[in-house]
Amino acid sequence: MPRELPLPPDAHGRPRALRCAADGQLLLLEGEEERLLPPGALPALFARYGRPLDDGLEPSAGGLDLDGGARLAPLAHRSPVDVLQNHHFVLVPPAGPPLSVPAPLFVAALSALARARG
Repeated sequence: MPRELPLPPDAHGRPRALRCAADGQLLLLEGEEERLLPPGALPALFARYGRPLDDGLEPSAGGLDLDGGARLAPLAHRSPVDVLQNHHFVLVPPAGPPLSVPAPLFVAALSALARARG
C-alpha cells in the first residue's frame, strides 16, 4: 500500500503530496499529475539545503516512512520573534541528526527535480 505525506497546496490551491510507492520510488503528486522523483533526490536535497534542528524542536510524530529506516516529517513552530508559524520538513535518518528544510523551498525543489526528470 502506498504511503503519502501531504504537502502545502500550490499557488492555485491544488493539492500536493509526496508518495512512497511499494517499490520505494518517490512520486510527487501535484493536482492530477504524478511525477517520479529521481533516485536519491531527498538525500541530495537535504544535503544541500538541510540545517540541524534548533534545540528543543522535534518533528511531528508520523510523517512518511522511507526505505532504509529514514522518516520525513512536518514541523511547524513559532519562535519568540515570529508572528506566524514557520513550516519545515525534517528528514530523520536512522543514524545522525535530523535535518530541516523550509517547506516552501522543499516543495519548490521537489517540483523542479520532478519536472527535470520528465
